[in-house]
Order: sequence, then structure tokens, then C-alpha cells
Amino acid sequence: MHMAKQMIDAYHNRELKKKRAQFLAHTFPLQGHQTRTIVLMAANLRGMHLVLNWACGCNALGIEDVRRDVLLITTDINAFHFASKAGFHALHPDLMGHAATNVPPAYEHEKMSGFNGAMASLWVVLAEMLKAGYTAMPMDADIVWLRDPRPWLHFHNSIVDAVSYTHLTLPTILLV
Repeated sequence: MHMAKQMIDAYHNRELKKKRAQFLAHTFPLQGHQTRTIVLMAANLRGMHLVLNWACGCNALGIEDVRRDVLLITTDINAFHFASKAGFHALHPDLMGHAATNVPPAYEHEKMSGFNGAMASLWVVLAEMLKAGYTAMPMDADIVWLRDPRPWLHFHNSIVDAVSYTHLTLPTILLV
């Protein structure tokens, strides 16, 4: 199935949408005015070293354990299990309509195990989170934090484009 159609189908699939909403409500309960910022990342197994490097870098800067505020969008079961074992909240590939398949390590470098699907899924989940009242920050796994940007996000239903930093000090904030 073409990826764009798969994402549209997953977004409009009422059963999957309901399951994603339940997962989000259980994993990141909303309490009053939401000031906690959820960091969204997409990573396949091949990119998990980038996610771990980012989390370790945050820890080295004295930033609290960021794993509790991260939602990883995964497209293969290997990445899902790796992320879960590393202490991250990970969205199971089945919740985005991806077949939860094991990708043999020998083929990881050739297939990228669904990275494009993971990125498309990230935007589907982001739209659902904003609609539900979350504050979310989509981010590539290869971004480095020099400071924690989350305290700057005190806007209800904010998106921060973490790639659009101005001199690496202030993020661009888009209100939705």
C-alpha cells in the first residue's frame, strides 16, 4: 500500500484512532492546563543509537530524565522492543497500521525499516495530540540540546519546530 494512503487510512481508522487515544491518555495523563511538553521522535532500530545519544547528552547537561516525556514512533517491532527496554514510551507499530514485523539485522541498512512511515506517523500522532490538548514538540533524533527548551513552552497546544532554531537559543513556536 502506498505510504500516503496508509497514513490517511490510519488517521481515519476509528478503531486505531481510539486505541492511540487510549494509549496517550494512559501514558501521558492530562491534568488541568497541560504544561508538560511531550517530545515526539520517530526512530527505527537503525536510529535508536541517535535517540540514546540524545538522552545521554541531556543527562550529561543535568537535564532531568527526558525519557518520561518522550514518545517514540516506531515502525518495526525490533525498534519498539529496544525503545521500551531502554525506558522510553513507544507507540506500537500496529497502532499506526504498520505490520509489526521483525526486520533481520542484515537488512536494516537497506530497508531503513520504515523510517519514512515513522516520520509520516509522527505527524498523524502530533495532530491527534494537539487536538486532545497536549503540548508537543516534534524532533529529529539527531538534534542536540544545549539547554532544555521545554520550559519555554507554556502555550496551550503549542508546536515547536525543533529544527528551526534561531542561533540555537530560542525555538520557533507555532500556535495551533
